[in-house]
Amino acid sequence: MFLYTRKDFACKCGCGFAAMDSGIEYSLKSLYSFLREKTSALALSIHSGCRCQERNEKEGGAKKSYHLLGMALDFEVFDWSGKVPNKIIYEQLLSGAGCGGFYYTNTYIHLDLRPGLWKGGNRQPHSSEN
Repeated sequence: MFLYTRKDFACKCGCGFAAMDSGIEYSLKSLYSFLREKTSALALSIHSGCRCQERNEKEGGAKKSYHLLGMALDFEVFDWSGKVPNKIIYEQLLSGAGCGGFYYTNTYIHLDLRPGLWKGGNRQPHSSEN
């Protein structure tokens, strides 16, 4: 079951920015279906969707972050036993879940709608996650 609302995608600072691109919502639904089929995934927890400029800077995001456009999402995946390791989810993404760009850290998996396919591998968490 896929139950998310605009509130789940809204900027975490409370400013009200929640203009999530319909493409990222579609990608998230597709990803959820893909992960349910390929792994024991039961739930996706959204860390960050839309970000205002101030929140993006606080998070250590890129100056031209797709989060600023409502075209990116940071999330983690859970199954019955708890959090599914991000590397496993990343490997599943590599095997065929179509999306623009993605990478993972110990804390979350990043997905965005950039043109083409970009795979960033493992990255260090942003400074606010240390």
